[in-house]
Amino acid sequence: MEDGLKKPWHVVSNPLCAAGTGRFLEQQAYRIGVSLDDFARIAMECDGNVPRIAARCSVFAKSDLIHLQQKGVPMSAMLYALCESIARMVVSLKKGSIAEPIYFVGGVAANAAMLRALNDIFSARNDYRVNIIIPDNYLYMESLGAALLASESGQVSNVIVLPTVDSKQSYIEMPRLEGKIRKDVWTPPRIDKPFKGYLGVDIGSTSTKAVVMDESGTQVIAKSYFMTAGKPVSAIQDVFNKLRQDIGENAIIAGVGVTGSGRYLVGSFIGADMIRNEITAQTRAAAEEDPAADIIEVGGQDSKLVIKKNGVVVDYQMNKACAAGTGSFIDELAEQMGVSVHNGDFASLAFKAPHTMDLGSRCAAFMGQAVSLSQQEGVSLEIITASLANSIAANYLSKVVGTRKLGDKVILTGAVFYNDAVVAAFNRALDGRTTLVPQHKEVTGAIGAALLAREEMFDKQTKFKGFEEVSNSDYKLSTFTCKKC
Repeated sequence: MEDGLKKPWHVVSNPLCAAGTGRFLEQQAYRIGVSLDDFARIAMECDGNVPRIAARCSVFAKSDLIHLQQKGVPMSAMLYALCESIARMVVSLKKGSIAEPIYFVGGVAANAAMLRALNDIFSARNDYRVNIIIPDNYLYMESLGAALLASESGQVSNVIVLPTVDSKQSYIEMPRLEGKIRKDVWTPPRIDKPFKGYLGVDIGSTSTKAVVMDESGTQVIAKSYFMTAGKPVSAIQDVFNKLRQDIGENAIIAGVGVTGSGRYLVGSFIGADMIRNEITAQTRAAAEEDPAADIIEVGGQDSKLVIKKNGVVVDYQMNKACAAGTGSFIDELAEQMGVSVHNGDFASLAFKAPHTMDLGSRCAAFMGQAVSLSQQEGVSLEIITASLANSIAANYLSKVVGTRKLGDKVILTGAVFYNDAVVAAFNRALDGRTTLVPQHKEVTGAIGAALLAREEMFDKQTKFKGFEEVSNSDYKLSTFTCKKC
């Protein structure tokens, strides 16, 4: 505001995302197991370096918290880091310095650590110490404003006492989710003699995968899948130990390809011959399924789209800074309901629903509120699960595909497509198109890396250090916060 109310005021607000809001803090506190009453008290005990936590998405923040917990970061530092992340989101809404007085209102103003973080971030922006003011009636400012506006109108109001009625919301019944539970069991080939093969590794933010392909590149000999859990090097050691158990000393690895978000770190650690990005690896693997088909890949925290024309990639897209429409999105909401997505329970419930409803296609935090409200109003678990499956498809199509035109055939890949309800939801959303779900859908990135390594390593000597050496290696990791920009 400039000169009180005498000049037009300017308003900026966050987009349709719970990052940078009280709901974001509430969700993270619940995950860590800290009550909101204790949150500020513990956060105010923070003294020293504060780690960085992604405030752009509640699911990404969860990954950062898991990583920090594994590193043994004190609880006070993690909680204050959450407050700082929100303060950075708030200050990013306006360029340049922010003139005082500055008022902090709303329920989050009750959090003393949040006030401290805002003061620190605003002071850094203004290059002098800022003291933000919390007015006495901070919790009721909008109500007070509404009353003041009404008092200035000069009109007489008719007060109506609302009758006590059932206040449940109504919703439109949409078609039920059509599908079935598939039996998708892969039996690895028996290995009883040495063979030449190629190793592909995919280091994702959520999971780490590896496959060993045969010399011809047509058959998966062994595969391994572990959660990354913020420790990519430990995860790759676990993955390699599993491969050693499965194939013993029989594999003569002629080439190694690595892809995924941790590809450079792990590629150096294991002695990779070739490092490629995820789009390239996924596209190479999909070419074995159908060279002409477009690719929809739903990962743990990111989703990808590859569009082809006459077998050639003409466009690709990844999700923006939001985990809506990813595996973590549906994991998070299923966990909130106490439903497992790993044993078929989610799909079984979804296919029993007599109909579905529109829960929206927003971020995980807002969707969590929609799920809670539906549960409070007595909507059955079957209907909610089926509706969530539709939401992940709607999220993907609106946020990743957008206005792009998909071809007649689409490959659905990523571990989330083990959930038959999600497959059914995408089939409905892509009505009129042929969808293909690969047998090794959870490791297609690793398959693509192995095939690329096979093509790269013709008549070359591999740099691979070996399963045993990598599994038994001692290592030290150091990190730092880049402040260049």
